[in-house]
Amino acid sequence: MSMEKLHKKFPSSFDDFSNDLLQENIKTNINWQPAINVKENQDFEIEIAVPGFSKEQLKVSVLNNILTIEATSKKEEKKTDNKYSVQEFFYNSFKKSIALPNRIDFSKKIKAKYENGVLRIQLDKLDSFKNEEHKKKVIEIK
Repeated sequence: MSMEKLHKKFPSSFDDFSNDLLQENIKTNINWQPAINVKENQDFEIEIAVPGFSKEQLKVSVLNNILTIEATSKKEEKKTDNKYSVQEFFYNSFKKSIALPNRIDFSKKIKAKYENGVLRIQLDKLDSFKNEEHKKKVIEIK
């Protein structure tokens, strides 16, 4: 039976299948970027929401005061029953770069921890910037 005849015989099945594939491609958005939170207290903490990635798939690096977080995920799934075989491929990746302030102490170790889909990166400030004198000051305009 030709594909055209098969499509006419089972139009909703093929339409549903192609719509499902289209919707899945829209959901996995090729240009996806993770959500990021930055906290500044005595030190800096950056949180990146990267659910679906494993610790081994994540890469964190710093070069010239630029923090780069990148990841690549690859999943292949094959479903077979007595008449049909479906093989699906899923690839997801991102690369995010953040310019770091000059207040970071690069002589100290940068700590990174991945837990429950959230990557946390802790950056120490230079000791001179941990003092009260370097906190934000409001300047009165006269």
